[in-house]
Amino acid sequence: MLHLVEELTINISHFLMAILELMGGITLIYGAVMIFWHFIKLKYDESSTLLRIKMARTIALALEFYLAAEILKTVFVRETSELYIVAAIIVLRIAMGFVIHHELDVDLEQLKEEVCEIENLKD
Repeated sequence: MLHLVEELTINISHFLMAILELMGGITLIYGAVMIFWHFIKLKYDESSTLLRIKMARTIALALEFYLAAEILKTVFVRETSELYIVAAIIVLRIAMGFVIHHELDVDLEQLKEEVCEIENLKD
């Protein structure tokens, strides 16, 4: 009975990991396609700062899904070498998240400057 519960838990966890990774992939692909579509509609007439902000948010959200899947994988680590690999992946994804959030802050600041320039031109 205990073996059956353990096996069921493992199967459910693997299913959840696959779902989380799929959600991350779908988020990334959908966001990229929609942002590209809006970029095409701009026809280089307007600033793409807002689109870069949306893309950064999309990537950050997708990374959160992938990170959740990696955290679930730590449950199934059987050797220290596997733990090192999973830990390295988690650290890399967290670092990527920080870089994306930093870029997002820079893009938001640039967007504020662009809005101020537009308002100054109107006056």
